[in-house]
Amino acid sequence: SADFPWHEIRSVHYKAGPNGKTLMMAVIHIDGRFYECVVDAKGRDLLGQWFAQLAPVLGYYRPMG
Repeated sequence: SADFPWHEIRSVHYKAGPNGKTLMMAVIHIDGRFYECVVDAKGRDLLGQWFAQLAPVLGYYRPMG
């Protein structure tokens, strides 16, 4: 588990892992530090749900522009 204040985050990157059942995520801080993690989704359907939910949340907290 990790908790980062939104104002300290420069960007968040995520993609599906090679097996299509894991979420690979990286959080980049404004000072250049980065944290990576891989989470097992237990299936492609669940991973799809995570992707559908991540985009709007990140868009709300880290709008482009």
